Amino acid sequence: MGMLSLSHDQQALLYLLYIYTETDESKYLWIKELHLNALIYYLIERGVFRDYDYAPSLVTFHGVKMYGKVSQEALWDIEQFRRVGIIQKLKFSNKFYDDVGAYRLHNGISKIESLVSRGVMREVEKSLSCKKGHKIVRITEHRREGRTVLETKFLCNERVELVDFFDVKRVEYSSKTYVPEGF
Repeated sequence: MGMLSLSHDQQALLYLLYIYTETDESKYLWIKELHLNALIYYLIERGVFRDYDYAPSLVTFHGVKMYGKVSQEALWDIEQFRRVGIIQKLKFSNKFYDDVGAYRLHNGISKIESLVSRGVMREVEKSLSCKKGHKIVRITEHRREGRTVLETKFLCNERVELVDFFDVKRVEYSSKTYVPEGF
């Protein structure tokens, strides 16, 4: 399979980018970083990504800051792919002056089969396919109990699936002061 030796998760990540950014026409599609993070979380929960995990990370959407379940391993792999020229990154600002990142596969990658095995492609497709294309990620903001909350929905044909990407639970813990001997 090509010259690169990619892990299962790296292959799934590349294929995920492929299905959301490639077109038959000569258009250049990009996927926003927050939407990509929601898709990665979704695929972690469905067992497609085997070694990636996620943790609460501060994200911004339309000026609203919230915690989302972000995979640092996936972001690290994206950055490595960007450095070697497999992935392109676009950075822009929205009307709320938020920095927004977007990604796509490099224009020169024409045969995804040279990087990703058929088995990995089938796994990703099984989780994201709809009758017409792939699930659409929609992030919305609304007011609940006097505060702004963000919600992630995946749209597939006429079906709407809520995804708990922003539902980060508080974990209580206690600590005590540690003073090394000699102080």
